[in-house]
Amino acid sequence: VLPILENMGMRVINEQSNIVILQKHDLSYVSNITLQCDGRNLQKSDIDTFINNFQTCFYQVRYRRVNDDSLNQLMLCAHLNYREINVIRSYVKYMKQIGFIFSESYIHQVFTQHGHITRLLFKLFEGRFARESSNIRVENLEVTELVLEIQRAIDEVDSLDEDRICKMMLGLILATLRTN
Repeated sequence: VLPILENMGMRVINEQSNIVILQKHDLSYVSNITLQCDGRNLQKSDIDTFINNFQTCFYQVRYRRVNDDSLNQLMLCAHLNYREINVIRSYVKYMKQIGFIFSESYIHQVFTQHGHITRLLFKLFEGRFARESSNIRVENLEVTELVLEIQRAIDEVDSLDEDRICKMMLGLILATLRTN
């Protein structure tokens, strides 16, 4: 489980394993793990949501329902849950399929390093593709404002490669069409 935790942005400080005897010949192991995370982006009001997202994501990864990769750090740095991370992950996989020149691990690094931009990109996706009955769906004017906000955030990125990756994601989200 330690690599899973590290891919979720946790730093394992200590692990202590204990043997528990359930019946005469039935042994089980319980591990007590001390973790540290960079919670700079977390507000006190976000902690309960983060704990719930963390537990759910860990469970999904542990039972191989979700990929175990560094994009799971987006839960911490972009405040995304595992389903929202899967949307970003799908676009990253698509980038590789269309021959985008940067490695998948570098793209992961860029999105986790620029969590605020990744959060805005997901917000754009969510606003464009939420169901009509949802209160999340945004109007065209709000989408335009959100795109401008994302572009301003991308303009603040120092690296041209990172800028290119973020702009590629923005372009892909804007080019995506919803069909039923």
